[in-house]
Amino acid sequence: MTDADAMDRELANRLVRERDSRAFGELYERHSTYLYRFALRLTAGDSAATEDIAHDAWVRAVERLATFEWRSSLRTWLSALVVSAARK
Repeated sequence: MTDADAMDRELANRLVRERDSRAFGELYERHSTYLYRFALRLTAGDSAATEDIAHDAWVRAVERLATFEWRSSLRTWLSALVVSAARK
């Protein structure tokens, strides 16, 4: 496990167990730029659609984080949520 993975796991655990808004903020800062850019590529540059997709992915992530099994990195899982949101 990398240091980044360990940090993500700790922040995710704080968010799930304590509903720690600072933990969410840190996760958001760590991954939002990547997820936005990924969604932007999926939408061929449509910034409004990109914002909706990124928002939907974060909402799903918070709702489902307690069930995430850590079989992949958090960023990989979040990317899958972006893809899923883009398909809607």
